Formats: sequence, structure tokens, C-alpha cells
Amino acid sequence: MFSASAWAILIQFLFSPIISRIYDPEVYGLFSIFNSWVAVIGAFACMTYNQAFVLPEKPGVFRALLHLAMKSLTVITILTTTLFALAWPYINELFNASALGAWTMLVGPIVLLVAFDRVLVDWSIRQKSFKKQSIISLPVTAGSKGFNVGYGALISNTVEGLIFTHAITHLSRIIVYLRFVVTDVKSTFRTKVDPVDLGQAKADYSAYPRYMTWSNALNTGSNYLPIVVLPIFLNSAEPA
Repeated sequence: MFSASAWAILIQFLFSPIISRIYDPEVYGLFSIFNSWVAVIGAFACMTYNQAFVLPEKPGVFRALLHLAMKSLTVITILTTTLFALAWPYINELFNASALGAWTMLVGPIVLLVAFDRVLVDWSIRQKSFKKQSIISLPVTAGSKGFNVGYGALISNTVEGLIFTHAITHLSRIIVYLRFVVTDVKSTFRTKVDPVDLGQAKADYSAYPRYMTWSNALNTGSNYLPIVVLPIFLNSAEPA
């Protein structure tokens, strides 16, 4: 796991001087604003039930936690997609990010990708699939960075290149995890959740939506606060 993380960081480090010469600061600023929306909303996506996946000894309780996480993710995705589909021009104007245009409507779908990716990662940790995680992290990271460079250099160096890269990174990892890393996916989703297990999951892990979610949201929001505040007061996305 350590080696995989180290290689992933090295790949990002090697690609950074190339990518930063393709996309200018304003484009990075626009993407940072977009990503801040995704990150803050994503903190509520699964109500942090996924963080408890490793704890239940009983498989039925785990399935109940998975059910709760996916149900929450579905609701948040629908609400977010509807909000940004209806109000994206006003949201862009508020954050001085008008150059994002209608790409803002992708916030909801990307929240879904990012959160489901996280669900699968936490699921794989429950199954102790650390070696598989390590093996797939390198091609996914290198592939996403390669796409980023290729799109910016050959097609367009505007903000959608960074948005597409973000989406493709999580989508490709989701596909690989479903295919090679997480086991018993179909049977787990097809098995009906026992009401008793669902009640036990809600009772035993009620602290996660009540406390952990808000703690994570506060932490994430504080990290992204400068990114959303600077464009409002400085009338430009570039400082972000």
C-alpha cells in the first residue's frame, strides 16, 4: 500500500510541470471552484456509512450499511443534479465562474462517481484486498494523467479537460474495482436486506450520520473555503 501511494505521488509529481504548462491559472481556478462544490456536497453523499464498512462482523449488517450508503447517495445525487441543472447560471455568477458555463451541471454526476468510488474502496478494505488495490492504482493514475495531457495538448486546454479527467479517473477506478478488486458484488446487491439487520445497522452506527458526517463536512468546507471565497471578493477565478 505504501509503495502504491508513493508511485502514485511520483506520477503526479512528474506530470505536474507538463500539465501546468498546458492549462493556465484561470482554468485551474475554475476547476478548483467546481471541485470544491463536488467535495463539499460529497461529504454528505453517503452520510459516512461507508466509513463503518469494516466494523460489522455480521455480513447482513454490512449489507444494511451498504444499502443505507447507496440510498443516501441516490438522494443526494438527485437533489444536487436538479439544483445545478436549474440554477447553474446563478451559481456560476455568484462565484465569478461564468466561464464554467453549462459544465457546472456535471457536479451531480461527478459527486455520484466520487462517492461510489469511495464506497468501493472502503468495501475492498473490508475484504482486505490491499494487494489488488496497489496493483490497479498505478495504471489508473498514469492513465488519467496521460488523458489529461492528451486532451489539453491535442483537443482543448480549457476547463472541461480537467473536469473530464476527474470524472474518468473515478469512473475507471470504479470499473476496475467492480471487475477485479471487490468480490461478491452482484450477490451482495441482489440479496435483500433483512429488516432486523437494517435496524441494527441504524442503531449501532447512528453516530456516523449524526456526528461523523458533519465533522467531515466541516473539515472539507474549511479546506475549500479560500477557493470559494477568493473568487467572490476578487472577481476572478485565477486567485483560486
